[in-house]
Amino acid sequence: MPTSGRGSGKEWPVDAPEITSRLAARAAEAGFVQSSEEVVGRLLRLLVALKPGGRYVELGTGMGTGLVWLLSALGADGEIVTVEFEADLQAVARAELGADDRVTWVLGDGSAWLRAAVKDQEGTFDGVFADTWPGKYHDRDLAMRLVKPGGWYLVDDLYPQPGWPDGHQVSVDQLVADLTSLESWITEFFDIGSGVMVCVNSGNDR
Repeated sequence: MPTSGRGSGKEWPVDAPEITSRLAARAAEAGFVQSSEEVVGRLLRLLVALKPGGRYVELGTGMGTGLVWLLSALGADGEIVTVEFEADLQAVARAELGADDRVTWVLGDGSAWLRAAVKDQEGTFDGVFADTWPGKYHDRDLAMRLVKPGGWYLVDDLYPQPGWPDGHQVSVDQLVADLTSLESWITEFFDIGSGVMVCVNSGNDR
C-alpha cells in the first residue's frame, strides 16, 4: 500500500522505495534521529527526475535514507557523490547500496572535501543536498559554487530538531536570511517536513 501523506489524510500516489523501511528500522535500533523525512525524500526524487542523467552531491550520508530517494530517480548515466564524516553511519548505507556503481562514497570531513572539489569541479553538479553542517552552516559558499546554472541547492531541518545545540536557532535564522537574500539564485521556502529551502542557480553572476 502507498504510504500516507503527512497530515493530508490521503495516500501518496507512488510507493516509497522498499529499502527506506529497512533503513528506518536500523535508525530506530541505533537511536539515529537525523534521517531524511519521507516528504523531503519525495522532493529530492522529483528534483533528480528533472535531470536523471545528472551529477549530484549529498553532504551527510547518514544511514542512507536521503540517498535512496536521490537514487530512485537517477538514470543509468547519473552520478551521486555522498559525503559522511561518521564511518558507522555510512557503513549502514553502504551495506544496502554499496553495489550501486552510480554512487561515489566519501568518508571524511565535508569541509575538506568541498575545498578540494571546488578547485576542479566548480559548476559541474546539477544539485547539492546539504544535510549536515559542512556546506550548510559553514563552507556553504563552496557547496553552492559546485552547482551549475539551472541546478539546485537544498537544505532541510530548518524547524527545531532533536539534538540541536543550545543557541542553534540563531544559526538557522541566519541561514534562512542569507539564502533568501541571494541575488543570483531563485529561492523558495517550503513548509513541509522539517522545513526546506530550495535555491536554483539562475546563471547570473554571483
